[in-house]
Amino acid sequence: MWDANRQMNFDQFYTILQETPNSLESLQLINIPNNDDQIDKLKWQAWRKNNKYHILIILVYILVTIGLDISVIIKLVVKEQNRNVWLILARMAGSSITLNYILSIILMLKHCMALIRANRWLRRFLPVDDHIDAHRYVGGALGFYIVVHSLAHIINYATNTQGITPYASALECLMHYFREQQTICEKCCHVNYNHEAIQQRKLQKVDFIWVNRDVENFSWFLQLLNDFENEQLTYLETLRANNVTPKRYIDFHFYFTSLKSNNQGMIGYAPFDLAANIYQNVSNRDVLTKMRTKTILGRPQWSLLFAKFKAEYRRTSVFFTGKPVHQDGRRINKPIFDQIHLDKDDDGDSTSESESVT
Repeated sequence: MWDANRQMNFDQFYTILQETPNSLESLQLINIPNNDDQIDKLKWQAWRKNNKYHILIILVYILVTIGLDISVIIKLVVKEQNRNVWLILARMAGSSITLNYILSIILMLKHCMALIRANRWLRRFLPVDDHIDAHRYVGGALGFYIVVHSLAHIINYATNTQGITPYASALECLMHYFREQQTICEKCCHVNYNHEAIQQRKLQKVDFIWVNRDVENFSWFLQLLNDFENEQLTYLETLRANNVTPKRYIDFHFYFTSLKSNNQGMIGYAPFDLAANIYQNVSNRDVLTKMRTKTILGRPQWSLLFAKFKAEYRRTSVFFTGKPVHQDGRRINKPIFDQIHLDKDDDGDSTSESESVT
C-alpha cells in the first residue's frame, strides 16, 4: 500500500477504512492542528521585512513630534514659568502643524521625488513610490492638529486663564514709542530726546503693579521691565542735563505675597528687611528682582495707591488681569476706584482724555 516515499493517497486510505469498518468510528478522534496563529505570525514577519523602511520613517516622525512637544514644554513651563495647560497644548499643536505643513508640501514636490528616484541610496531607504499615500496621512494629521490648536485657544480664551502675558506686548509698544523720540549724536554718541513730542502725548504716566506669590514668576518678564527702567533712567538724566524738571514716565510696583510685610518677613534666621537693605545699598538693586525698583512684601494697600493716583492725575484708567481674586481691590476700595476708573471703550481701550494708566 505504501509508495516509494512511504505515503498513500486518499483512495488507498479509503480502501483500508472500508476493510475495517470499526476504524470509521475513530475518525472523529482525529485532531487537526490549527495553524492560523503560525500563519499570522509568518505574515507579520513578512510584512515587517517588506516594510522595514516605512516603519523606520514612522518612528522618526513620532520621535520628532515628541521632541517638538518637549521643547515647547521646556520653553513655556521651565523657562517662562507658564503653567497654562490650554496655552501649552495650543503651542504643542502649533509646532506639530508647522512640521506636518512642511512635510505635506515636500511630499508633493515632483522634482524632489525625481531626485530621490535618481539616487540609488535614497531610493533604497526612502519609499518614494508611496509619497502620495504619505501625503494623505500627513494631511490627516495636519487637520487633527489644526482642530486641537483651535480648540485649545478657544478654551483658553473662554476660561480667561491668560495672565500678565498680554501686557508684555503693551509695554513693548510703549517702549518702542519712547525710543522713537530718541536721537543719538553720531560724533559723541550723546543721547537726547524730543521732549516736546513726549510731553504732548495723551498718555502721561503708567503705573505697573505686579502682585506675585512666587519669586520665579518675576524672572521671565523682568528683562523687558529692566530695559524700560534703564531707558527711563537715561531719559531722566537727559532732562537734568537740560535743566528740565524730571518727570517719570513709568513706575513699577512689585509685591511679593509669600512673605509677610517687610518688618516681619524672614529669610532663614535673618530679617528680610535687613538683607534687602544691605543688598540695596551695596548694589543699588533689589535683592529679589535685581532691578532698581524695590520689591514690597505683602499685598498692596489699594486705598493708598488709588488715593495717590487720584491726587496726582485728573483722569486715570485702571486695567486688571489675572484671576478674579486679584480684583478684590476694586471691591474693597470701590468709592475711590469709581472716582478714578473713568469711561472705557467697549473693547477695553482707554478713552482719549485719560492721562494716566494703572
